[in-house]
Amino acid sequence: MPRLTHITNEGLSLINIKTTLSIVETAVYAGIAEDKIRRLVHTKDFPCFKNGNKWCVNREMLNDWLKKISVEHRQI
Repeated sequence: MPRLTHITNEGLSLINIKTTLSIVETAVYAGIAEDKIRRLVHTKDFPCFKNGNKWCVNREMLNDWLKKISVEHRQI
């Protein structure tokens, strides 16, 4: 079951201007389940880094990564 149940319009606007996204924001932005994002952050080519105990995903690099896996017809 997804952890995020509701996001406001203000929250969506904020996601579109931030440079880095949290796991929850990444899930909303990419339309990928939060649990899947939590697994992807442990893979080599996913555009993320850790700041303390928090995962951050680079939004621009995420867009490039999504294009790359789409072109490759890769299953995630």
